[in-house]
Amino acid sequence: MVFRPLQLCDREEIQRIHEECFPVRYNAKFFDNAVKNVLADGRPLFSHVACLPLPLPSSSPPLLTDSIVGCIISQFQSSQKHEHLNLLSPSSLQTHPLIMYIMTLATTQDYRRTGLASLLLKKLIQSATSNRNCGLIYLHVITYNTSAIKFYEKNRFERLGICEGYYCIEGKYYDSYLYVRYVNGGERCRSWLDSVDEVINGFIGWFGL
Repeated sequence: MVFRPLQLCDREEIQRIHEECFPVRYNAKFFDNAVKNVLADGRPLFSHVACLPLPLPSSSPPLLTDSIVGCIISQFQSSQKHEHLNLLSPSSLQTHPLIMYIMTLATTQDYRRTGLASLLLKKLIQSATSNRNCGLIYLHVITYNTSAIKFYEKNRFERLGICEGYYCIEGKYYDSYLYVRYVNGGERCRSWLDSVDEVINGFIGWFGL
């Protein structure tokens, strides 16, 4: 198994894997940009693909080509954007100007439940933690995808909230869960409910209830 970034020659194969794995249909520009490892506005994407080296037919001497069996695509984003301000505590916003968003993680049918997705996720986590400016990794999971929910919770992601109507599939809207994993000392933004819970738990402990 070989791990490497996406390349221009991966365009058709990476689209095929996404269409196999996701009910959401990504437009052509997403794949055009993904294999260039940039977004439409020029911001970089970070990708890892898992490949099997295969012999190229009718070549002499024998040459090898890649067969992609898994991929993960992500990007660093500013933690200061308005929609991100509730993900990190005020102090963490000052010390961690970046957060990482997992756009997609997919493996082919034959490589599901083999540990490959965990390996790809581990490589992404290593990329995030190696940048000390990054305070968290986050992603969206459609609410009915129980296997993905179990996978991310197993990998120490916590559910932070729900995004109503986040996905549109064949004209119908579906909610998604927001999952996060804090890294490099990043801390969750505390709400007034957290303080109430602490007070209640303190009373319970004090009175031995």
